[in-house]
Order: sequence, then structure tokens, then C-alpha cells
Amino acid sequence: MDKNEFVETLIMGGCEYIGSIDRVGLKVVLKNHAKHGTCEKVVKDLKANKLFKDRVPDDYWAQVQKVKTIFKCQTVYDPREKKFVPICEGFEFDQNYVGALIDPEDQQGYA
Repeated sequence: MDKNEFVETLIMGGCEYIGSIDRVGLKVVLKNHAKHGTCEKVVKDLKANKLFKDRVPDDYWAQVQKVKTIFKCQTVYDPREKKFVPICEGFEFDQNYVGALIDPEDQQGYA
């Protein structure tokens, strides 16, 4: 399991940024990940499973990807540059989704 899969597994197992699937926690996600190999396939399997299909939102995989973006693209204060910078170089994301950058004039007050 690579780092992206690890983060997706944790998100699907339950976090505050996305609604939980009733009766699906980390144990169920890990068990299904071992069986199917990827979290995307786990979501497809849950949607096909008669026990879970009505509990999985149609856009659940897209929601997982958006939450993963929040985790990967946090903004942190860089004391060398004396400003907030995103920590996700080389990763395309919607800045509006993760939150606008703080105005440079206001950044010193937050650090």
C-alpha cells in the first residue's frame, strides 16, 4: 500500500471531513483493500454489495479524493520566506477547495 492508498484508507475508515458509510470502518476498509488491491475498487465493491450499496453516496470516491487533497495540500508557515506556502509541490489542486491563501499583509499576525 503506497502513501496515497494509506491516506485514502484512513479517510474511508472514518474522518471528520467526509460522511461515514454506516457499518464501514477501518477494519472493513482494510479487509476489502487486501481483497481488491485499491481503495477505488473497495468503493466499487461496496456499491455492488447488497448490504452497503444504499449507504454509499454516488459521489463517494470523488469526496474521498477531495479530502485527500485537503490532507496533501495544507498551507504552512515557512519562517525562511516569512509567509504561508502550500506543501504540495507538483500536485495539481483546486486552491478554492482547500481554502484561499492568507493575504501576505496579514500573514505575520498568524505565525
